[in-house]
Amino acid sequence: MEKKPTSATVMGLMVGLILVVYSLVIYFAELYMQTWSQYLGGAVLLGGIISAVLMHAKEVDYREGFGSLFGFGFKAAAAAAVVVIIFSVLQGYIFPDIKTRAIDLAREAALSSPNAAGNERAINESIDRFEKNYTTFIILGVIFWQLIFGALGALIGAAAAKKNPKTPFEIDKT
Repeated sequence: MEKKPTSATVMGLMVGLILVVYSLVIYFAELYMQTWSQYLGGAVLLGGIISAVLMHAKEVDYREGFGSLFGFGFKAAAAAAVVVIIFSVLQGYIFPDIKTRAIDLAREAALSSPNAAGNERAINESIDRFEKNYTTFIILGVIFWQLIFGALGALIGAAAAKKNPKTPFEIDKT
């Protein structure tokens, strides 16, 4: 009996869970506001999707073409994005200091900007709007970045995978 290949959803859930574990490690190490840790999270996602596509190509004996492999990777990235969105929303409630610290850093950065002179009221209004819609902005940011890095990972994985697709005219002799 031929082994059924792992679905894109399962691969995406695994990548998403790896990202959740990574986020928890970064949070408890108190590195979550460091820029490099955010870039490293993107690299973990990118590497996870590339690996998922390459593993899928191997599971199907390299019989799929670029489009099928890219589609598989993008589906896996979408599944990972769902896991990360759920975790990000829950994280805002479980660890409320993340929201407070992010808002404080955004306020400090905006007020220390050279264009801040005379615009303090507008800056504070913008920060207050961000604070009221924090969850919405987090969800939109996660969707945007997860799908950008996911699409890039799917593209690289599909391009790097060995391909030996069967043509529609080939007859299966099994």
